[in-house]
Amino acid sequence: MVYYPAPKPTGQISQKVLDGLLNYTNDKLKTAAASRKPLVATPGPRSVIFRGAITAVDSSKEGLQFYEVLPIALVVAGTQVATGHRTMDTSLFFEGELIDAATQKTVVKVVRKGEGKDLSNEKTPLTVDNLKQVIDDMATDARMFDPAPK
Repeated sequence: MVYYPAPKPTGQISQKVLDGLLNYTNDKLKTAAASRKPLVATPGPRSVIFRGAITAVDSSKEGLQFYEVLPIALVVAGTQVATGHRTMDTSLFFEGELIDAATQKTVVKVVRKGEGKDLSNEKTPLTVDNLKQVIDDMATDARMFDPAPK
């Protein structure tokens, strides 16, 4: 796994967190893949090449909830947005593909978005823990993936 494009740290998402997310993702995916098939350093016959990227680490203001369409609640929600006290959603975006080593043709492509734990406001720093469950779920799905038609 790599970052593509390379992310830029922000006040909310530090370089240390970006590095931690990448390391945690690589560890979990390698463990998941190794539980299914032997991992090799160089591709050979009857092997696939995995290419994957974390394409975005995002924290964005939570959208309006159904109860915030009432006029007074809408004013409160607008004030929260303006003052930076609005809850922030966290998300992680992945892309990956398995390529047949012999033919160099793509066998499987995956695009995935996972939502992590909310941050209380825009001043709260993102941590690896906020997105661990997203990565754990992706690794579990990779381990459980069954390409056989049903």
